[in-house]
Amino acid sequence: MNSLAKDLARGLDCRTGQMVFSCRPTESGWDVVIDDGTVHETDALVLTCPVPQSWALLVEAELAIPDVLFRREYHRTIGLLALLDGPSAVPEPGGVQFDPADAAGAFGFVADNAMKGISRVPALTFHATQPWSSEHWDDDPDALRSLLLQRAQPWIGNARVVEAQVKKWRFAGPVEPWTEPCWVDDEHRVVLAGDLFAGPKVEGAYNSGLAAAAATAAFAAD
Repeated sequence: MNSLAKDLARGLDCRTGQMVFSCRPTESGWDVVIDDGTVHETDALVLTCPVPQSWALLVEAELAIPDVLFRREYHRTIGLLALLDGPSAVPEPGGVQFDPADAAGAFGFVADNAMKGISRVPALTFHATQPWSSEHWDDDPDALRSLLLQRAQPWIGNARVVEAQVKKWRFAGPVEPWTEPCWVDDEHRVVLAGDLFAGPKVEGAYNSGLAAAAATAAFAAD
């Protein structure tokens, strides 16, 4: 999925592998402070991470983010990545999506990354359902890994697990999306966007990104 972002970013000055520590307002715009102390000056900000994380970056700015937006709840999702020594038992075309109302097991989504063409070796990705993830969120890490591998066995099949990692997404998706595609503070030139806005999943995030781009373009035109 990241190939979409890479195509859109072609020709742009994009910098990855850096962590933003804070965003400080200035007379002419913003100072974006990186965790290594580097400061980047900018005219406007577009933040697409979950709103609680965006708020933490903007805490020095004292923006009037609506309380009903700031307190929006997010689902939690536990994921499992399993590296195998042979082919899995996942059927063609390499992914199984379960109806949340019908999911009898722990998982809502299972994918064979080799079959999908994104891995050179047999590897499976599992996403636990949101109710299951919430129930087991605070489990002992080793016990959680063992339980997930036990539940994953029908899709592992006769292969052996070479390595397995458990991942947790605290902000996996909004419980109730914000109805507008983004939130804009014209005075401070700040836009909040992402999958909280305009509906969940990649479609909502894409539409939110378009709205954020339009808002940023409007800043430049002022």
